[in-house]
Amino acid sequence: MTPKPVSPLVHCQDRVWEILSSHTWGTIGPVEAEASEAIAQHFGYAHCLLVHSQPAAVETLLRSLHRWPLDADEVLDEVLTEEVNARLHAIGDPKPDFSKAKPRFLVVDFRSCAAVLTDEETVYGDLFAYHHCGHRPGTGATVDGTKDSILGGDMRVTEFQALAALVLLRP
Repeated sequence: MTPKPVSPLVHCQDRVWEILSSHTWGTIGPVEAEASEAIAQHFGYAHCLLVHSQPAAVETLLRSLHRWPLDADEVLDEVLTEEVNARLHAIGDPKPDFSKAKPRFLVVDFRSCAAVLTDEETVYGDLFAYHHCGHRPGTGATVDGTKDSILGGDMRVTEFQALAALVLLRP
């Protein structure tokens, strides 16, 4: 009989209990900030936004660039690579080689959540607003009736998801 795989979180039980006792497990908290910073540094980007899944990461990216929804005849992979200059990466695959050209955006699938990485401050603000109910980093909601208003979704990760991404990044 094949043994059941063990979650990497088993090896960081103290961190799990820390999250449980903090009462911030369902919001943007310190573990999410730590994981975002570590992921951005690991891949060489200035900004990292963690969202609850890879489809949410792609949707958040395209909405922040005003490219959502796609037209019926558009192919998602072509829009991401050719127009948006985004690359998809799964954690566990070899680290991407950016020696020839670094993509404008990198979407990393951590299985428990996903990350959107970029060096662009303005786009990061829009990404953040879309993933966090229209709130930009450190501000209130952006919904003010202008064409630049963002009525975002709730694409945030839990502290547990952020911890799992951090563990997968640094096994």
